Amino acid sequence: MDENGVIPENGGMTSASIGKLALALSKAQGAMKAAEMDRENPAFHFRYATIASILEAIRGPLAANELAVTQIIDDTNLVTMLVHSSGEFFRSNMRVSPIQQTPQGFGSALTYARRYSLTALTCASSADEEDDGAEASKGRPQTAKPAQSAAPGPAGVAPNDWCKEHKA
Repeated sequence: MDENGVIPENGGMTSASIGKLALALSKAQGAMKAAEMDRENPAFHFRYATIASILEAIRGPLAANELAVTQIIDDTNLVTMLVHSSGEFFRSNMRVSPIQQTPQGFGSALTYARRYSLTALTCASSADEEDDGAEASKGRPQTAKPAQSAAPGPAGVAPNDWCKEHKA
């Protein structure tokens, strides 16, 4: 652990302890409602939750449990951080890879990355989830790989497993 309470061995993805954050997050998740599917993709004909809808669904429960989420751009990576008032945190990094190398292409890819990072870090859901990522990649075969957890959850449980067990 370094002087800031970060564990370098896990890539700095969590604080040294996460007990208070985990408890607060489980309470917040119990209060979270599904994000409204408020937009339709005209090209692929499916509905999805916009970043605004996701933020609306998670902000109140997070704040009520002394949690905040931030997202910053570091070069071509989106860094999403879930922080508790105690100073404990989870952090994830996601490379933003636009198909079109234009400011608009980057903005579109960034919004997509923000939605996915927020929902993954908080275990938020949409009212009627669609796999728009798979549909958008049509024509390019995808090989399913097991999700890699960035940090251990409480008592060594991977966050993805912990989220499944504690999601209300």
